[in-house]
Amino acid sequence: MGAAIATVVSNAVTWVAMAVASRRLLGIFFDHGDLVKPLISSAVMVILLSLTEFTSLLDAVLKVAGGAILYFIILFLLRGIGKEDVMYLRKVLAGQQK
Repeated sequence: MGAAIATVVSNAVTWVAMAVASRRLLGIFFDHGDLVKPLISSAVMVILLSLTEFTSLLDAVLKVAGGAILYFIILFLLRGIGKEDVMYLRKVLAGQQK
């Protein structure tokens, strides 16, 4: 568990450093509000998955797949996914990515 937490913390520090460098060196800005909806979706998914037990590998795979579906449903309900995102995903899945 400690290695997982260390990995998440080190990735967060790296992302913050990259955001600060992008802003200072390249003048690239991003809207912090764009992070809220995915964070809410992730939190709900993690909470619900942490309430379940994984009894077998198949059980774990099915629950993680269900968690991913739940994540996207919540993100869609929060309007974190727009029509443009859905159209892009359809193109990618159909093999028509530009």
